[in-house]
Amino acid sequence: MAMSFSCSASITPQQQLQAPLKISSRNNKCLQKVKDLVKTVGIPSIATPPPVSLQRGNWVKLICGASFEDAVDIRNLSLVYTLAGVDCIDCAADASVVSAVNEGIEAAREIVPLRRPWVMISVNDDEDLHFRKAEFDPNDCPLDCSRPCEIVCPANAISLEGAAGILKVLPSQKAKMQGGVITERCYGCGRCLPVCPYDKIRARTYIRDVSATAELLRRDDVDAIEIHTSGRKTEPFKELWTGLGDSVGYVKIVAISLPHIGDSTISSMNMLYSIMQRNLHCFNLWQLDGRPMSGDIGRGATREAISFAVRLASDKDRPLGFLQLAGGTNAQTVDGLKREGLFQVAALTKEGPIAMNSSSSRHALIGGVAYGGYARKIVGRILTSMESQNGLALIEDHPEYLLMALTEALALVGTVKCYDTNLLRSQGKEIGERRTEAQRAHAQRTLHGLQPPETNMMFADRSDSHCKLKGCIDQVDAGARRMVRFFHASSADMVAIGAGLLILQWTSEHGIPEVCIPTDSTVFVQGLCNPSGVDVSLQVLLNFCFLCSSFNLVKVIEVSKLVVKAAHDSC
Repeated sequence: MAMSFSCSASITPQQQLQAPLKISSRNNKCLQKVKDLVKTVGIPSIATPPPVSLQRGNWVKLICGASFEDAVDIRNLSLVYTLAGVDCIDCAADASVVSAVNEGIEAAREIVPLRRPWVMISVNDDEDLHFRKAEFDPNDCPLDCSRPCEIVCPANAISLEGAAGILKVLPSQKAKMQGGVITERCYGCGRCLPVCPYDKIRARTYIRDVSATAELLRRDDVDAIEIHTSGRKTEPFKELWTGLGDSVGYVKIVAISLPHIGDSTISSMNMLYSIMQRNLHCFNLWQLDGRPMSGDIGRGATREAISFAVRLASDKDRPLGFLQLAGGTNAQTVDGLKREGLFQVAALTKEGPIAMNSSSSRHALIGGVAYGGYARKIVGRILTSMESQNGLALIEDHPEYLLMALTEALALVGTVKCYDTNLLRSQGKEIGERRTEAQRAHAQRTLHGLQPPETNMMFADRSDSHCKLKGCIDQVDAGARRMVRFFHASSADMVAIGAGLLILQWTSEHGIPEVCIPTDSTVFVQGLCNPSGVDVSLQVLLNFCFLCSSFNLVKVIEVSKLVVKAAHDSC
């Protein structure tokens, strides 16, 4: 049973932000480039109020994560995506998190005057995947564990190290592992659960406190609420809605997030709407949660959300309200909607959004798209790079990173907002060339056994890419050799599939030169089965490595087929 949960995300003394840096001439130039980019794209002039964006079908929401409570990252993410022109920022129902979002928004508006996006808080009526935290006792972890949980975690929410460090431990002493789950960073994706070789990780679910949520809704800097529900039971939803009382009268939109539950989806939506209808005095929105928390996994993750939208858009019995995609959304989502005839910017009508959503036409019925894992991934890797060099910091104090992050965010938001892609491509090319040049120099020197050269600090987080890659390949190789002994599997096949594809994926993501790819592995992959459009990420490939180590042969073969097909497309 889930427990009621209310916490406050805070910054520990070790996490205190650095004092603002002196503004150098270089920083001034980068900050000016940020301002120029926003203005050249035309965001201040073309940005519309959030309700108008919903009506036109180009609403964009940033999902910080219903359980993600890292105040520093949330602030910086909110700043970047406000500059990129999002209409709404969805965050955990926590006072400190809400304050971090609003601080990021105001910091962005100080850089360039922009309209303020709505701030939405997310709650749940019952147990839900979005409202859970991984937990385990690091003292239970063997010191020789390969720590797959650390590697597969997309939020960098797990950190382990031996308490004994480099000191020798007497046979009578028991060395301990320290660290564990960084609670405020864990958002409940669950990827660590199946990869633990000792089955030590468990999930703790919780339900947001209703009274605390009602108090948040009365704040003047909270504009919206999203309720996550399974759609299968109405009693928990009714209890939550009743508990919120008159606080829902303070919001501008109420969103209901639910999965597709087959033929009963529409009837469930109508039942939920009937519960809300009496006290609903604002816009309402249905968030179609296709494949929860999977947008960063690969291009194909968006298919379920698009399929969900197709089903609902053509059903005349659905209740009133805008439709918005979520769950697996990424850079491919809009293209998928276009193929289905569901992406079209609508003209404004006198009747407003309700009349538009009541139309029998499938066109322009999708109010917009919400981006979560993918949006955090493309900007998060830049934040990680910045923090590796400067500690926790305000991104506007490091404009070179802000420019990189904004370019990534604009490219994603621009797929819905229809920004000038030529301009964004030009800006991205300039930044990409600088990144690739530094990475290529580093890779070439590493291949020849030379000390990597000093690089611009914005690329410094890549300096250990080859070491990490080698470690991953070694893990695959070790797993393959164990499979040979226990299952009489083909070592050559396993090493070629695991190591070869891992290298292919790594090089494509990090821009490492082709010379790093072993010729025999590439040829092996190119000669395999026909492609099927299956797309996977580095995380899936790393999962494959550790499945090998866990002797799960059936699962290894199953995953192997997927990654081989995906890699065949990239060759």
